[in-house]
Amino acid sequence: LPFLDRRDEFLKFSLVRKSWTALARFTRATAPACARDIRIAIDFGMHNDRRRNDATGYTYDGEYELSHKGLSAVPMTLYCYNIQSDRPTEFLSLQQDGRTNYSFAPAGGSCVGRSVRTSFGKLRIDPWSLTVKTDDYTFAETSGGPLHQSYWNGQRIVRLNAVPYATARDSLGNYHHHNTNHGRMLVNDPNTVSPEASGTAMIDLRGTCFGVENAVTDDPQDGAFRCMGYVSYGRISVKDRGSCHNTYQRIHLAGGGYAGRLAPHADRTRDVTVFGGNYDDEGSNGGWVLPL
Repeated sequence: LPFLDRRDEFLKFSLVRKSWTALARFTRATAPACARDIRIAIDFGMHNDRRRNDATGYTYDGEYELSHKGLSAVPMTLYCYNIQSDRPTEFLSLQQDGRTNYSFAPAGGSCVGRSVRTSFGKLRIDPWSLTVKTDDYTFAETSGGPLHQSYWNGQRIVRLNAVPYATARDSLGNYHHHNTNHGRMLVNDPNTVSPEASGTAMIDLRGTCFGVENAVTDDPQDGAFRCMGYVSYGRISVKDRGSCHNTYQRIHLAGGGYAGRLAPHADRTRDVTVFGGNYDDEGSNGGWVLPL
């Protein structure tokens, strides 16, 4: 910089910069918005009472109150994981057990192998966008599997070792939905099938401050969930509203098709095209796709 042509002026500038950096870090520590801010607070000597021993030594991992986007008026409690690492992460602890927070894909149809059920204890969440990464299995348990799903034209096989959160999928064809709702959803349908009959999933956010927005809408294109895949179908049943307008905390999903699923609206796959057809929305899924 032209105004820093003397060494003594550069020293002053450097000291000011360090002061502002230290102030910014202290501000982040006193109003944390993410796990990295908690790490900074620990570096300042805060939260020493949270230190505890585990199998690998001592850790500060645990539940912390964070402020959404640093605004103290919007508090939330998240689990900060690997907090002393270079990349600490945030999880939402589910107060209900895996019996009401699971995704299930049955064997049958074009899926050969053992049925797969994945139960979730915590959800990986972005504290800034409040979006869930549905295929993070750090705090999940899977029973059964693997399933080998062949595509409708027989040109590809997908191996399923786990099922992402908020995803109901199967390859049972039209046996369970009787050709009544291809490519669309039946909302609050009393005929939502049992967990062992077709692809199902349950979301239970009771006991947290979060809910799924627009789980039920007049226009499926605007909803939080969407039927996708080959000859897909889906059913949704909602039971408990969240504290915010048009949000629900307890949701039952049932879906599938010949190679279909009912999953978060943003969970799309458009990466493979082959002779005689394509694989759009039929393959593996998951990612940062479920906003709360």
